[in-house]
Amino acid sequence: MEVVTADGSLLRTGMGALEGSNAWHAFPYGFGPSWDPAFMQSNFGIVTKMGLWLMPAPRQTLNLAMQLDRTDELPAAVDALRPLKLDGTVAASPSFGNVIRNLATRATRSQYYQGTGAMPADVLESARQQAGVGHWNFGIRLFGDPDINAINARKVRQAFAGKVDAEFTETEWNAGDDLPGSGHPVPSLGALGVVDWLGGPGGHLTFSPVSHFSGAEAWKQYTTVRGMYEDAGFDYYGGFTAGQRYLNHITMIVFNRNDDDMTARANALFSRLIAVGAENGWGEYRTHTLFYDEVARSFAYNNGALLRWNEKVKDAIDPQGIIAPGKMGIWPRRYRGVQG
Repeated sequence: MEVVTADGSLLRTGMGALEGSNAWHAFPYGFGPSWDPAFMQSNFGIVTKMGLWLMPAPRQTLNLAMQLDRTDELPAAVDALRPLKLDGTVAASPSFGNVIRNLATRATRSQYYQGTGAMPADVLESARQQAGVGHWNFGIRLFGDPDINAINARKVRQAFAGKVDAEFTETEWNAGDDLPGSGHPVPSLGALGVVDWLGGPGGHLTFSPVSHFSGAEAWKQYTTVRGMYEDAGFDYYGGFTAGQRYLNHITMIVFNRNDDDMTARANALFSRLIAVGAENGWGEYRTHTLFYDEVARSFAYNNGALLRWNEKVKDAIDPQGIIAPGKMGIWPRRYRGVQG
């Protein structure tokens, strides 16, 4: 990274600190402490340049898609995927998306249900069947050499066989084919339409706790968070994205910004989710600006040692609190205790 600090200095991290280095973006470290992570999700400097590694275009992508028709199949599917992530068979990060996440891309809720509160189970089941989707929907994308993809696809099928009722549907893309279906990202604003699930203008708050990679843990998070959503009158919109050794449970509180009561309930629910998450050892890895302080305080080991350390660093390198005071809950000394 190249970073401007609060005193106006320009620094480069890693090998970039060596004049004339031709390995700055090839070797992600350097000599001494690695500072790149400190400039991520912080207010310690302004990043003006950084290097990113691009993946070579694959010869083939092979997609294995599955729909789970029962909610309680989630733990078995998560546990089937875990060893495939650990041994490198699956390099991508599959996401188990729930039925609401799928329906919200197709229509607004009023086309399925006109009542208040969370959609009743029977209505949701009818909408699911009408749309032809699962309670959980996910795809495992393999990429690279076709022969290796075929071997890995067989391993994936074997791992899930007998664990869930559904089977995978397979599609493939080969170099030279049109990009749709390849997994290549195509810029679009289409995904933003899901925030209008309850009518516009829509808004959302994303609660995204992290947990270890376990079917039992995923089920506990799902049942806990879904129950809290429905108690507050919201549909549970969520999914589990699989890292190599962890799960990101990405959920969204979708609300109508013109409805003051709904907006207040959304904010109150989010605060409760942070608190309940912390009680269960589930920490957020990102959040809305309104909740920086609450999330930062939830990382409370040793009476908030991490937050105190972040404040010490902030005071040392930005004593006037010039850069983004309060970002990620890190306040400079002159604002502590008086922020709004």
